Amino acid sequence: PSEPGFTELQQHLQQMDEDETQNIAENVLGRSVIHDVIRFLLLYIRNFGAPAEPKDSAKARAGRDSRNLGIVLSNTTFFNTPGTIWFAESLRKICRNLILLATQVGIEDANGRLNRITERTILGLSAIKADSAELIERVNTVFFIANLQFSTYMKFNTIKLFSKIEQTQKLERYLDQVNKAQVVEYRYWVGRYRLLQNEPREARELLQLAFDQCPNSSRNKRQILIYLTAASIPSGYLPHPMLLYRFDLAEPFLPLINAIRSCNAHAYRSHLNDLRWMEWFSKHEILFGLKECGDVLIWRGVIKKLFRIQYPTAIEGMSTPPSTFGQPAIADQKPERKYLHYSHIAAALRISYRDASWDNDDAENVVMCLIEQGYMAGFIRHSNQTVGLDLRAPFKLPSVAVSR
Repeated sequence: PSEPGFTELQQHLQQMDEDETQNIAENVLGRSVIHDVIRFLLLYIRNFGAPAEPKDSAKARAGRDSRNLGIVLSNTTFFNTPGTIWFAESLRKICRNLILLATQVGIEDANGRLNRITERTILGLSAIKADSAELIERVNTVFFIANLQFSTYMKFNTIKLFSKIEQTQKLERYLDQVNKAQVVEYRYWVGRYRLLQNEPREARELLQLAFDQCPNSSRNKRQILIYLTAASIPSGYLPHPMLLYRFDLAEPFLPLINAIRSCNAHAYRSHLNDLRWMEWFSKHEILFGLKECGDVLIWRGVIKKLFRIQYPTAIEGMSTPPSTFGQPAIADQKPERKYLHYSHIAAALRISYRDASWDNDDAENVVMCLIEQGYMAGFIRHSNQTVGLDLRAPFKLPSVAVSR
């Protein structure tokens, strides 16, 4: 409707009745595969925005327009037919307008129609030459539709619809032929989805690729970095402060990073509970993830610092030398262990949280959680209230590092 000439064409079609409008497509195109698509498209243009009843609401008109436009997209055979790729740009515009209309009345029906187009287009790709311009155009169209759907899902918090993401993943082998902007957007949306699914490592890989490929001049680079940082923190990778300052993200994230580095749980929680930043993190749907991962990283950091204080000469992660002839390999020998008492861990946690209620039972729960989640390698000695740490690699994950 915002396209130049839309209003003029609509006024011209409204001077005819519906039968005359439908005859235009048949007279020009005959009974071809494109006939029904153009016929229903002309009817959609003719009736767009016009109330069927005098008292029709804007929502009712949008619902009718959405259904009419959906009929245009119902002939998925056409979009799968070789030689019709010239219609790809119009198809993208139709899909965008369908989503805009559907957001006013509910996106489920529009989502179903777009999924069918995507499925049909994917099925038809195998019949097209791998190096042809038609293949590239079709793949670009599929990724355009997918990104359009993903952005709508996020906007309306309908994450359950992301299950359809699997069909688009079949096309990842074509990514090197897809428009760079579409690839960046695709990886951004899938990365955000993985983050919401509590898969921070997978999310970080995708968001890092999107960030690296996004032009420095793009305003989207800052948006990508917000979620890249949220995915990196749980994995123990912290962005350099200069990067955060460059994209004006130091104020929300740097206090969290400094709190993790200094093992200051009180400062970490205080920043997240600050009303201003609580609203900001909630708006970006990363508050819960940051709360959940912050405690675990700080627990690990507290025990790691305590370990270094008590055993300053211990070598973390030392490599195993080759076996000497006639002697057992070091790896086959019983590993050396060092022990930390729960009372010392509890005392360190009381300092970190500024909370005198932490006791030995809490310390044991923390240790069990870290070992179970793979943040620490050791075993618990309940009778002595200690945890034994393997000197070869007591802390499995890499130390908190600086990402690119």
